Amino acid sequence: MKRKLLVIFFIAIISSLFIYKFSPKRKEVLYIGEKEYLNDIKYSNFKKYLYDNITYKELINSIDNNDYIVLKNRRVYLNQLLSDSDLIIIGANNIEYNKRCNQKNTNKKYYQRIMNNNKEKLNQKLKRMISSKIIILENYCIN
Repeated sequence: MKRKLLVIFFIAIISSLFIYKFSPKRKEVLYIGEKEYLNDIKYSNFKKYLYDNITYKELINSIDNNDYIVLKNRRVYLNQLLSDSDLIIIGANNIEYNKRCNQKNTNKKYYQRIMNNNKEKLNQKLKRMISSKIIILENYCIN
């Protein structure tokens, strides 16, 4: 009787490991950024962490400070969402970029260089924190 129980127990463990290993996993997609970019995203079901207006530098500070939003009387922290996601889409700095792009007396190349440096810092910070795939949407100017 003991042998039968041991055999059943080991078969149950092996089959549960097999099911866990080969079961299809659903990808968790997270969008962080401005509401303006939401039309550019092709995924149908994804989590959102939205801002009205945010730059890459402010987003780095938000990650450092572990910002949160309140959903259904519960705090949802940004760093927890980042670590739980398989794919992270970032759409930030577009509103500020449009303001700078449409002004006549601004040095656009200088601002673009600063923006690209901040974008690279954000990318490096996220790569150190998580192993998820990161997509940063490009900024474009609307005249």
